[in-house]
Amino acid sequence: MNYVNFVKNIPNIKNVRSEQLERQNQTDVELKKLNDTCPDIVAEYLLFQRQLSRIQQKEMIDSSIIGMVDVLYKHFDENNNIYNDFFKIIECKNPCECLQGMMRN
Repeated sequence: MNYVNFVKNIPNIKNVRSEQLERQNQTDVELKKLNDTCPDIVAEYLLFQRQLSRIQQKEMIDSSIIGMVDVLYKHFDENNNIYNDFFKIIECKNPCECLQGMMRN
């Protein structure tokens, strides 16, 4: 991706990230609810999220300026998949068991 396309993508990048931050807030609300019934699984999930964040940050640091936007969109896709999976788990009959199943996969 060239510099001009990067600049043109900035509003979209901000929009996608803003939407993801809102989904993170919604996830936090649901995790607080689950924390009362399955705190160990919630802690494991949060540690998984931190590990993923470190992996993504390392990929950003190691990427070239030219490839950074592609890496960023790859991370957006990864994060959207995680949020979608999480909200499916919340709809489960037993969200704690479903969250634990997700952590095993």
